[in-house]
Amino acid sequence: PYPFILLNLGLSMQAAYAAPIIMMSQNRQSAKDRLQAELDLRTNLHAETLIEELHGRMEDLRLRQWNELMQLQEQQMELLHHLLHAPEGNQPERSAPAANAPAGNTRSGDAPAGDAPAGDAPAGDARAE
Repeated sequence: PYPFILLNLGLSMQAAYAAPIIMMSQNRQSAKDRLQAELDLRTNLHAETLIEELHGRMEDLRLRQWNELMQLQEQQMELLHHLLHAPEGNQPERSAPAANAPAGNTRSGDAPAGDAPAGDAPAGDARAE
């Protein structure tokens, strides 16, 4: 049949001139993709070196703090040792809490919580009635 031969010829010509154009655009896109991949690799390597540097600094900081804590603990142990092995007369006197000082947060004029007379119950206490 006559019309199908012309249609086949037209499609073959279109494919013949379109194929090189498609191949050139694919090559151009692959070159752009390679360049983008190289830039991504450089960025990733730079970020990796920065992260490794930060990790090293954090490790140094952790070790320095650990050493400071160990020195503080040694000082505390020495002080405790001196307190335990000091003669009885040389021990520092500890100030005892005042016997009549209020035990909590009280305003001046308020009695401390435990100083209510024995027979008086607080107003809200239902057991006293």
